[in-house]
Amino acid sequence: MPCTTPPLGGPVGRSRMRLSGSAVATWERCPRQWFYGTKLGVRGAVNPAMVMGTLVEDGLVGLLMESPFGPQRHHWVEWSRREHPAEGLGDLPRLEEVEIGSISDLKAWLKTRIAPIVDEIVRRGEIDWQSRPHRQAGSQWSDMQPEFFERLLQGGIVLQLEEVTACHAAGGGPHLDLWREGGDPHHTPAPAWCSPPCHPVPEKVPTHLSAPDTYSALPMLSSGARIDLIEVWIIAR
Repeated sequence: MPCTTPPLGGPVGRSRMRLSGSAVATWERCPRQWFYGTKLGVRGAVNPAMVMGTLVEDGLVGLLMESPFGPQRHHWVEWSRREHPAEGLGDLPRLEEVEIGSISDLKAWLKTRIAPIVDEIVRRGEIDWQSRPHRQAGSQWSDMQPEFFERLLQGGIVLQLEEVTACHAAGGGPHLDLWREGGDPHHTPAPAWCSPPCHPVPEKVPTHLSAPDTYSALPMLSSGARIDLIEVWIIAR
């Protein structure tokens, strides 16, 4: 019977209390199909677009987990290279610390990070495609175009910046003081590279996500202060 291996999850896996859009759609269509595919790995043939969708979503989530304060790193690409090493990988572009004074600054900051993510999606896609035991006949990973990956990432950035803009217009929203007092007040926190992974069962954090990292305090202002765009980015995420 055709089968695949259930995914471990990359940045998305840092908060296992979240489901992807495709997983929700599959569950609503047929819970049994969701169980077979997600839990048992029993699925039909994989096509390149399916590999692309997973990697682009993973790369976009990794991008949105970044924060425009402090030392800047290509966290998702670094993580991907550690999990899927290869010889001859070049150095990543150096990133400078940024100053955010407008939504345009946030957009420019995000766009500077797209190219390395696209390159990593291209590299990882070939690895993932070749590792699939049941591939669609007549298809190749090379059928996919990097320019399309870039457009998808840019589209995701546009959608997130719409949320940032709305959050800024609302003065940070109704939970601003809770954010400033103790961080993310929600039961299901947004994953971020500067925060520890969150899992429903903390003592069962997957080993591929348990490696130590440096976590820094989120730069929230004091109660009553006028909200700034870094706070808005953190809250809207």
